Amino acid sequence: MASSREESEDLTCCSLMAIDHDGKYSTLVFDLQTFSQRIMYDKITITGTSFNSHSTISLAQDGEELQRKIQESEKNLNDALEKRAKIQIHHNAVLNSLKEAKYSAKKEAEENTQHTFTLMTALESIDKLKNGKQDVPEAREKIEAIFREAENELQSASQLMFQYEDQTEIRVWIEKAPSSGKTCFLSPKLPACNSVKTTETRRICPSEEKEKIMCCAINPVRPILVCGLESGKLCLFQEEYDCDFEPFSDWKGTMVETLSTKLVSFIAWDLEGTRFAIGFVEGLVQVWSRDCEKTFELQNHTMTVSSISWNHNKEAVDLFLTTSIDMSVAVWSATLQTVVQQFAFQSEVCDTVWVSADSFVCFNEDNIFDMHQIGKDKPIRTFRDLNGTLIRLCFRGRLASSSDDGCIKIWSLEEDKPVRQYSTDSPVYSIDWIPINEKDADTGDNAGCQQLLASGLENGLVHIWDVSGISDSPLETLKGHTEPVNIVYFSWCGKLLATLSDRNNTLMVWSTKSWEKVYETIINEGSDSREPYFLSWNINKVLATANGGREVTVAEFE
Repeated sequence: MASSREESEDLTCCSLMAIDHDGKYSTLVFDLQTFSQRIMYDKITITGTSFNSHSTISLAQDGEELQRKIQESEKNLNDALEKRAKIQIHHNAVLNSLKEAKYSAKKEAEENTQHTFTLMTALESIDKLKNGKQDVPEAREKIEAIFREAENELQSASQLMFQYEDQTEIRVWIEKAPSSGKTCFLSPKLPACNSVKTTETRRICPSEEKEKIMCCAINPVRPILVCGLESGKLCLFQEEYDCDFEPFSDWKGTMVETLSTKLVSFIAWDLEGTRFAIGFVEGLVQVWSRDCEKTFELQNHTMTVSSISWNHNKEAVDLFLTTSIDMSVAVWSATLQTVVQQFAFQSEVCDTVWVSADSFVCFNEDNIFDMHQIGKDKPIRTFRDLNGTLIRLCFRGRLASSSDDGCIKIWSLEEDKPVRQYSTDSPVYSIDWIPINEKDADTGDNAGCQQLLASGLENGLVHIWDVSGISDSPLETLKGHTEPVNIVYFSWCGKLLATLSDRNNTLMVWSTKSWEKVYETIINEGSDSREPYFLSWNINKVLATANGGREVTVAEFE
């Protein structure tokens, strides 16, 4: 093979002459600049001192080795970045723990200072009495009152410390069933509401669109409030360090995507506050963890999810019911992440309540009042003796119903007829049982040892009934509302009762010790929203309310 080139030190073109097997000559002309670019693209290297007639072109195909070294370097870099991220997370956690400890220490120091001041005041009063060598009855009573107040404050602080030792074991207070074997729902041991101080806070979602808050649900044991928005998103208000003594005004607000663009129609937390379920207008149902991570989603309904109810029985805390306007009720298992059974009805279901680990009671628009059991297609009991149209159901150890004929009926799950009945002169729009508080049951407090049932009437009155007594007349009648009372809702500790009238957006809270009104406000004042109201208590007497306006109202009671 021979080669020839133009006389130039910068070689740009090269011709090659070759002889084939037939003895014919062939000449190939190469543009070296183009050829160089091509072989560089294929990761082939040309080495040489100069391109002249005596130059040597060496091709080394080392692309694979170079690629391996690059991949190894990238892996080492990723490992280093991952280690750095872990170190940063640990660093942030340590800083947060230090901040929380500092805040708790400051809080405890302030409380101790207050107790010390109270005791010093009492000692000074005693010294004054000793120096005066006289016993003044009024001064003695004042000193004794100061000591009692200090003792009560210390006792309340001790109870709160005991309560917060392990909030994850909240189910302890429903496992203590009476000897009869019936399910008993007990409230946590909380300090008594001797005085009621209220703080009201109204907040909007931290989004540029100023979205409407359609529903809300507060975690029963943690400082977390979840709001469902018109856009299908969630707005999460949460205390940054998970400390219950922080006011709601300091809770951090964040927006959370659900990947649904349809309106959020219902939100409900489970009994232990470890997860919550969401329903949408298109029938989709999602379950989320307390850390706001979506666990699963399914769509068994074809229309709006109108209600969600978690089972409060200790054997089935992972089960929840969803009711839809598609005339069906679905039973879900959060553990199995699936629908256990779906029940179809001839008309829309108006209300549902769990009555055991595997059974629920409901009624539909046809006023058919049945009890259903998981695993069975047909009702296991149909309740009869209904004179009026049912409006509301409530169950806490005993089943109660209200109707438009002014009747409140108490039912046994073993019989199809009511065992007791109360009559009023106005349709009964709402009912709720007071929680059975173990401590009050032992001490004989009137709000704990009696089986009290609250009812809200169309005429604006609220009746309190003592179902454990023999009287057919109300124990108390609360007057304050001028419009129908659509919601009555006891707090977890049973010390407060919230009542609401949606016609004039009036919310009132009453003390169950004195039955006096301790709080009143107008929800979304000036708003023309006609959306349903959502009320939600937690164990620390924090009440959240929303109804399709741009703000959520939170009242904190001390």
